[in-house]
Amino acid sequence: MKTIQIVIIILISISFTSCAKKINPLEGYKAIKNKNATNLFENNSTEKTKIEANKSYKNTLTLNDSVLYYMDTITSNYHKYSIDLKPNKKYKIKISSLCDCAGFKKYMFIPEVYPENTVSETITIKLDSVYFNYEKGPLTLNKTWKINTETITKVTPFNFYLFSDNRKLGEKMHKFNATSIGLASNIIIPIVAPIVIKSTLVGKFHVIVEEK
Repeated sequence: MKTIQIVIIILISISFTSCAKKINPLEGYKAIKNKNATNLFENNSTEKTKIEANKSYKNTLTLNDSVLYYMDTITSNYHKYSIDLKPNKKYKIKISSLCDCAGFKKYMFIPEVYPENTVSETITIKLDSVYFNYEKGPLTLNKTWKINTETITKVTPFNFYLFSDNRKLGEKMHKFNATSIGLASNIIIPIVAPIVIKSTLVGKFHVIVEEK
């Protein structure tokens, strides 16, 4: 039993250290609410990242990024991406949000995407799937959207915004059981601990536009 107690104390010490620099979702939200924000549905920002189909890009949504608002009052930092779509091709946008799982407090932002308003009436998107896995290393939330390209007759630039669903910051968004083993008196004891992931407004992510 003493061995297990020592291990627990070490893990707790590491966890407290890891949590020191985490952003409190509600405090972070207060900070961006004081910044100038543009309406998602009217935003025509010229700052964008050009990407290629079937190539994955790593990035991080931070409190220093530009800010937009949606649903009249919800604010979020955002990134803007641009890709050339071809006729007679099928496309999906896939965003993988990575869990900040070090320490006791574990956070992950819920990704959202929306087409730039100049193309949203002709090129629309629709949510296709939402699932969790570990394909990017830590726990990963994957969301995909189908792009409707039926109206495309030539190569067409497509711009979209990536931002965070900040409607329920700090609330539980996912829960799973972590399993490990301990050793007491030379007896192996299974340890099961429930892990709760809470919603935040920033974090690491991967973005890819799949073309078929």
